[in-house]
Amino acid sequence: MLLARDNCSSYSLTNSSAEFLGFGQLVETTPTVLRISRIIVAPSKRGRGLGRALCDLLLAEAAKYADTERIALGVYRDNPVAISLYSSLGFVETPPHPIPEVMSMERRIARG
Repeated sequence: MLLARDNCSSYSLTNSSAEFLGFGQLVETTPTVLRISRIIVAPSKRGRGLGRALCDLLLAEAAKYADTERIALGVYRDNPVAISLYSSLGFVETPPHPIPEVMSMERRIARG
């Protein structure tokens, strides 16, 4: 048996010594929308700007998808550090998420 998910790409953030620093995914939800998902920064590495670096790299990767117009994500409302990061990257709150504890956010893909 195999597990497969054709619409999902996973990325690991590592340093030059191949030490794990973080993880994130891009999930194609529609032909024009990608979702950033499962952002994780190694607990011992938090507070060093790695979440921003990981998001910047994921946004650059998302821009390579020719048809993508927007990128979306969900973030727990009780995570002000993540909300602040995403806001600083140009994400804005969108209509309510089906789970009240989660905020939906979205931004347009920058081209060129």
